[in-house]
Amino acid sequence: MDCIDHVTPQQSSEHLAAAARTSKRCRMFRANAHKDGNARFPGVKPDRALVCGRVSLLGCDILKPKSKRRTRITGVEAMNALDILQIEHACTKLAIRYANCLDTFDDDGVIGLFAPDGVWNHTSQGAMRGHDVIRAYLATRDQNTLVRHVMSNFEVDVISPTQAKGRSYWTAFLATDYVPGKISPVDAPFSIGEYADEYVCIDGRWHFATRTMNHLFGKLHAIVQGAISPSTMTAACRTGDSSCAWRNASGR
Repeated sequence: MDCIDHVTPQQSSEHLAAAARTSKRCRMFRANAHKDGNARFPGVKPDRALVCGRVSLLGCDILKPKSKRRTRITGVEAMNALDILQIEHACTKLAIRYANCLDTFDDDGVIGLFAPDGVWNHTSQGAMRGHDVIRAYLATRDQNTLVRHVMSNFEVDVISPTQAKGRSYWTAFLATDYVPGKISPVDAPFSIGEYADEYVCIDGRWHFATRTMNHLFGKLHAIVQGAISPSTMTAACRTGDSSCAWRNASGR
């Protein structure tokens, strides 16, 4: 540990006095150093020992030896709080934008939220990879329905400046007898579930790398159990036809 050779005993005492007035830790250290300063620093007077490798001239910080190896900090450890907050906001906004585009049948908007090789793990369609496959599925949805996805419980974990993961819940409401300009009667949610997402930043914009659906609750399940009258659903849904308005419109 390097010493400050040009400091005189008088100067060291002055610095010690200033440090001792501002820190209890310095006062305790001064007392101990006066007792065994020569043992710790052979040939050096106690007052100088306090400055030589022990007490900073600018305060009372105890100096630490310089590390011979420097660890390169990467990933989220290298990011400040504002960077992390901005990524969390961008990914949360991505999930909200997804629901809004899906509900308004904005197919281009939905597709643009996925990375070029992004994967949408769908409940009924399985894994859909890439924009072309996702576009083909979206084109099959029945637009003569009113559907709204209410998103909640957003949680985003930042992994690096270009990677993150997250989860959120959806609650979907559907009106199969929708008439434009009229208020549709509200009923219990048709489906409730959660999304597990992986996000990636490409050219400064965040996208879904993967979006996985986990369907937890739904009226379709209740029909199977006999809790809901089949008359409340379309004929296609009752028979399990792929043209089921609820399934196609809600993205289930």
